[in-house]
Amino acid sequence: MKKYSILLLLLLTFFNVANAQLFKIAGQEVGFVYVGPKLGTNFSQISNWTEFSGVKNKNRIGYQFGVVGELGFTNRFSIDGELVFLTKGHKQTFDGGSTKYNVNYLGIPLLAKYSFKILGLSKVYAKGGTFANVRTGGTMVFESESGQNEGLEEDLDPEGWRRVDWGMSIGVGAEYEVDYGIWGIDLRYDQSFLDVHTSDTAKNRNRTFAISIVYKYDLVDLMLRIRKKRVDPDAQ
Repeated sequence: MKKYSILLLLLLTFFNVANAQLFKIAGQEVGFVYVGPKLGTNFSQISNWTEFSGVKNKNRIGYQFGVVGELGFTNRFSIDGELVFLTKGHKQTFDGGSTKYNVNYLGIPLLAKYSFKILGLSKVYAKGGTFANVRTGGTMVFESESGQNEGLEEDLDPEGWRRVDWGMSIGVGAEYEVDYGIWGIDLRYDQSFLDVHTSDTAKNRNRTFAISIVYKYDLVDLMLRIRKKRVDPDAQ
């Protein structure tokens, strides 16, 4: 808790109420802080999972939502951090039906981001870094070959499932500025470095492709607007 308090104090020290920038280097205004929500979908699969012959592993469609924060040092380079709730897992098909493994995680990605302008967009970027996901629960659902649910839905047995997943993230995206914020679309691939299920001798690792929509506010500008509104309620 002490570390977070020190970090917050350092950020507040950099705030300059005269403009929407954070600080200056060699007389040039640089630095920004953006925050906002994100919402997206995941296509995930657990590698090398074969409980018995005749099983085919397929991608499972999941979702993610949460908040993002971006700390910029220049117009090109910044650091992205997120706190997201997401679902991973996979689907297995076999003669007679299929089984879906729905695994819930609380994720904390941290990525370096390099941006540039092209095709009239405010930013096009590439990013890369790491993530840590904490498993919060999940379910296993069986469906018959006809597609009707057999009622065999149960909580995920924690036996053999690793509590924490960790790996690498890479991605690209684009952003477009509007009057009061920035809209963005983010494409990302996550590769686990750990076995998420340890009951098998094979390496069972999460592989996930995600696409999400992000809306971010300039935090400094937002604070200035709020302050100005308090001083002058009629201000725009």
